[in-house]
Amino acid sequence: MNFDTIKKEMNDSVNQLPKDEFKIDLSKGKNNPVHMIRRNMKKEMISSSIVMLFFVFYPPILGLKMTALENSAYILFMVLSTVMIHLYIIKLIRFLKKSSRFELNTKDSIKDYIYEVRLTLESYKSYVIAAMILLPVPIYALLSAGSPLNGPKSLNFEKWYTLQLNFNEAVMLIVFYLIYSVAMVWVTRFWTNYLYGKHVTELEKIVSDLDAVD
Repeated sequence: MNFDTIKKEMNDSVNQLPKDEFKIDLSKGKNNPVHMIRRNMKKEMISSSIVMLFFVFYPPILGLKMTALENSAYILFMVLSTVMIHLYIIKLIRFLKKSSRFELNTKDSIKDYIYEVRLTLESYKSYVIAAMILLPVPIYALLSAGSPLNGPKSLNFEKWYTLQLNFNEAVMLIVFYLIYSVAMVWVTRFWTNYLYGKHVTELEKIVSDLDAVD
């Protein structure tokens, strides 16, 4: 698809220029991998910001009656998660500004771009995984506030939040967090590869073809 077009453009350039003057402009066109990476980053930046800010104000919007502990825990952990996500968004904005000045028309410049993309995506994984690991606490507070049950059969947020647990409950909590954390790592890596992996691979193929031309 778009890689075939780029490759044809690359081959045409090779026929017209000496090898040491080879150039291909990846800053133009709407279907090249650089444009797709930038587009996906912008979409994710906007959607992540909207979703996280929405959940910060979710209980007041629904008019949920939360206890003081549930309310404070929800706000604290949601704000921490939102801050982590927005730290990544700030890094993403810096990358987009920096990469907009790249002249992606030589092998070395494409290699530099690939390096910067991979560095940014590793930061993305770290921030998102850290934010996701915090989410069970505010989610549990939300479920507890919305539960119609009372007494010993209730979700009993205070008991779990303050770790007033017996041995079996403590083991169950640890196992849950381990499984949840592994799942979040896998989901984050899958999602990152889904959004950006194929486009980074296309750029690496271009660099590989340029190496073959040399």
